[in-house]
Amino acid sequence: MELGEIRNDPVGKSLIETISMSLEKTQGGKIENIENLLSDLLLKLLADQKASDIKWGKEKVRLTNQIRWLEVEISKLEAEIAALKKSRAAYQVKKAKAIKNIAQYKAQFIANTNTLNSLTLKRKQDKANYQASVRDHAAIIGAIDQVVARLNKLRGSISGIGKPAHVGAIGQEKRDAAWKASVKRSFTEIVGNDEEATAFTELATEADQSALAKLIALLVRVQRNVRRSLADDESYEKESRTTYHKLKVTLQKDNAVLTTALAKQTANLNSYIKKINELTVTIRIRAALLRTRRTELKNTRKEYQQKEARYNRDKKKRTQEKGIIHKLQKIVHDRLARMSQFLKGAVNK
Repeated sequence: MELGEIRNDPVGKSLIETISMSLEKTQGGKIENIENLLSDLLLKLLADQKASDIKWGKEKVRLTNQIRWLEVEISKLEAEIAALKKSRAAYQVKKAKAIKNIAQYKAQFIANTNTLNSLTLKRKQDKANYQASVRDHAAIIGAIDQVVARLNKLRGSISGIGKPAHVGAIGQEKRDAAWKASVKRSFTEIVGNDEEATAFTELATEADQSALAKLIALLVRVQRNVRRSLADDESYEKESRTTYHKLKVTLQKDNAVLTTALAKQTANLNSYIKKINELTVTIRIRAALLRTRRTELKNTRKEYQQKEARYNRDKKKRTQEKGIIHKLQKIVHDRLARMSQFLKGAVNK
């Protein structure tokens, strides 16, 4: 009954077939040979299991260490990549700031240059205006000097009402005409209008001594005002020149500072771009290595699971075989005991 149960077990059936084939090749089916064969098979199973234990123990240590090393390497790579990305992000912020600064510096440099050009044009115009003013004022002052000098000669002369009675009139008309022409030219320099100059000339040459004195006094006041106007223009010219040179120096210094800042920011920008590119390449390399390590870890874990499953499967099978051998040994032992008892009984009879 027990042997039938063993035959119904696939492992037991296979083992019995193996034993039968071995016995046929050796000394036949003697029960002693069966007992020896079972002992040999049991020893072989124990030896195989011991070898398997040693082999799996070594392989387990190797695979466990490999898994731990890969896990550590992956953690290091993940931390390194995170740090590299953080560093790259910082350089990208610096790059954006440098680009913004360069744009601002360039805009300020252009604005300063445009302002300086505008100031230069204004300064040239102010200088030209002042030079024209000097010429115009000098001409008016000179003309007034000439008119006043000529009008002063009329005092007590033959021209005008109330002239001295002893002054003769021979050739006077020609002299008066030439004199009037000279006076008119001077008045033209002063008033800048031919009709007004003619009117002033008539007034000056026909006036009486009292009116002539008033006219001279008026011209003197006019000349004083002209000199005051020239002084104002001189003051404005001085202020324009001082302001221009002051602003010119300030703008040139500012542009010099901007030029230095631009060069520094451009160098920084190039450095940031280079660093970003280097970090990007490094991150790409580390990311590729990380993918490789993750694949290795996955494969190593799979290998561990497969080898452990194979070891456990083989161990389970050997354990089953050992159990069956023990059962067979018990069966053989029981049969030998019965045979011995039978033989003793036959001898005693």
